[in-house]
Amino acid sequence: MRFLRVTVGTAGHIDHGKSSLIEAVTGTDPDRLKEEQERGMTIDIGFAEYRMPDGTLVGIIDVPGHERFIRNMVAGAAGIDFVILVIAADDGVMPQTREHLEIMQLLGISHGMVVLTKIDLVEEEMLELAEEDVRSFLKGTFLEKAQVVKVSSVTGEGIEEFRKVFEEEVGRISPRAVEGVFRLPVQRVFVSPGFGCVVTGVVLSGLARQGNAVEVYPERLRGRIRSIQVYKEPVEEASAGHRTALALADVEHRRVRRGSVVASPNSLSPSNIIECDYIHLGSAPFPLKTATPIRLHIGTQEVLGHVFPLQSSRMEPGERGLVQLRLSHPAVCAVGDRFILRLASPMLTLGGGAVIGLSGRKITARKGPLISVLRRRAAAEKPTQTVETLIAEAYTNGLSADAVAQLTAKKLSEVKPLLEQLTQQGKVVLLEDEGIYVHKDALASVKERLLRALKAFHKKFPLKRWCDQKALFAHMGLNEELLEAAFDELLKEGKIESAGRDVAVAGWRVELSAESARIAAEISRIYKNAKLKAPNKSEVLEKVSGQLSRIEAIYEYLVDEGELVRLTENLYIHREAFEEAVGRLRAYIRKEGKIDAQGAKALFGLSRKYVIPLLEAMDRRGITRRVGNHRVLLER
Repeated sequence: MRFLRVTVGTAGHIDHGKSSLIEAVTGTDPDRLKEEQERGMTIDIGFAEYRMPDGTLVGIIDVPGHERFIRNMVAGAAGIDFVILVIAADDGVMPQTREHLEIMQLLGISHGMVVLTKIDLVEEEMLELAEEDVRSFLKGTFLEKAQVVKVSSVTGEGIEEFRKVFEEEVGRISPRAVEGVFRLPVQRVFVSPGFGCVVTGVVLSGLARQGNAVEVYPERLRGRIRSIQVYKEPVEEASAGHRTALALADVEHRRVRRGSVVASPNSLSPSNIIECDYIHLGSAPFPLKTATPIRLHIGTQEVLGHVFPLQSSRMEPGERGLVQLRLSHPAVCAVGDRFILRLASPMLTLGGGAVIGLSGRKITARKGPLISVLRRRAAAEKPTQTVETLIAEAYTNGLSADAVAQLTAKKLSEVKPLLEQLTQQGKVVLLEDEGIYVHKDALASVKERLLRALKAFHKKFPLKRWCDQKALFAHMGLNEELLEAAFDELLKEGKIESAGRDVAVAGWRVELSAESARIAAEISRIYKNAKLKAPNKSEVLEKVSGQLSRIEAIYEYLVDEGELVRLTENLYIHREAFEEAVGRLRAYIRKEGKIDAQGAKALFGLSRKYVIPLLEAMDRRGITRRVGNHRVLLER
């Protein structure tokens, strides 16, 4: 059995003959509920299959036309590729005709046909007027050039013409590509004896096989596919565009409902705050204002919430713009998914559009740079553009390949080539240790902040030649690998210079005032004259005149310049004395092989108070290494 990866749906006003038409062309009454059959009115979604001339089956979803059941209609429209707009010749275009067509357009459906039904109830002249009225109504819509077929489901007139047009039009549609992670928005859930929990719906993306592990969102229930049916036929796999029933093992049916999504494990990221590219319908009765209460219809899910325009405080009817939805419960969706907004009360359609972000955080209209990123994403025509703007939105946090896959409902194998392309183009940077991709604009911003922080350090400490890189990074409070990447680029660009783990703005040199130069010279002279038996810092401070904070800063300056060697916080020696001590120690160890504290005391004629800090300073500089109670040379 062959199944076309295309799903057909009906649309139109109540009692215009949608279900009768489907029964006439398929032999199946789509009104499955007893109440529907008794009342002669479709209440919920109905299903049928149409057999093409080559035997291929096409699934048809029949949706309710009554205004009270629009929520069911929208749930049924999820996954439709081709619409049959049904209009009764004796009634003409009615309120739900208009609303259904608006919903189909907002959901991004671009293929369809129009059927004028009940032609047996009108005269020829009336039929011509009805067709003219329909043609006028369709202007400016995706059905403007669609074929209009006239039928009577009672007499059978026009049914063969319907078949001919339907088969031609559906045959022109490209079947859905089997890409992305497996997603099935649940339209129905029930218990079947011997099978347990069974869910049905149209596969939105990807492919699932019998035995595959799945996860039910947003409930986060794990299970596996026990068996699969496509159009009531047992199969081993189902793919995008197939109306499918899945029997799920290890999933309790009471916890699954219409609106749940069965998907590949860990593949989606439900969010109760989402950003959207939104069209406020021209037929909307009023402007869309900040915090308007709404019902979000996405897939088969319905969620209450509030809508917030992002580019102004309100949107006029017919206007398109960015909005943020703040929802009472997480919506299960991905970037690119289509949605409908309806007023919470009274129930009427306001507009719809496409999801462009799942930020999970409140955005205000004042955040200009972020709004700019969202506008670019709304206009994106290529997958790489969408991925690039997602990474740009994440800013300095960046995104992993897994996170990009979750946001877009794509497989990791589909996302990685896009990321590689963006990396090669220099639009994003991979932080390899973290596995995070950061946008070039975020890296440029970090470089600017790093340079600014370094300049601020020099201004605050004008007598310090170098800034400790580790302390600078800690002050920035950003991802260390990102800071390293920014640091390396600044080095390559010649904007900073480094010495070991110390860093400075390129060309920065300490310039001493006359007073500071006097103090520096006096301190240097004291230590130079003292040689190895240098005084404590506190003793020097008593001898040198000047402001204490300035003298402390000059000590740091002399250490940075290599004029003094710091042994402890209170003990320093002159560079010449230290170099002389190193020379004597090297000569001793080369002769004796090693030296201990007692030997060093004798060698330098110093007390333990001076010898131990002196030896430890040599250890820190990589001249010696302590082995037990002895020191050996690291340099030969």
